[in-house]
Amino acid sequence: MDNNSFRLLRRVRSFYLSLYFFHILHVLEEYRCGFQAVRILGDDVFLAANAVFLALPLVIFFYILDGHRPAFLMGQIYAVVMVVNGLGHNLATLITGRYGEFAGGVSGVGLIAFGLLTASSLQKV
Repeated sequence: MDNNSFRLLRRVRSFYLSLYFFHILHVLEEYRCGFQAVRILGDDVFLAANAVFLALPLVIFFYILDGHRPAFLMGQIYAVVMVVNGLGHNLATLITGRYGEFAGGVSGVGLIAFGLLTASSLQKV
C-alpha cells in the first residue's frame, strides 16, 4: 500500500468512527428525548432494533479495514442513510416546531456532517 492510500484509509477510518459515534449518540438522543418511535415500538423493541442497526456498520467497518472493495460501497450506503436520517429529524422538527416527537436533530447534525465526509472519503479510496 502506498503512502497516499494509507493516508486515505486513515481519513476514512477517522470519519467512519466519528459517524459511528454520532450514530450511537443519535440512538441515545432518540431514546432519552421522547422520539415517537420509542413510544410506538416500546423500549425493548426500539433498543433491540437499534442494536442491529449499530452492529451492521461495525461489521462493515472491519471489512473496510481489511480492504474489501464491496465494504467500501456498503460503507457509503451507511453514510448516505445516516445523512438522510439526520436531515429527516431536523426537517421534521423545523416543519412541526416540535423537537420531542422527532428527537434526534441535535446528533443529526453530526450524522449529516460525518456522513457526507465518510461517503466522500470512501469514494476516493
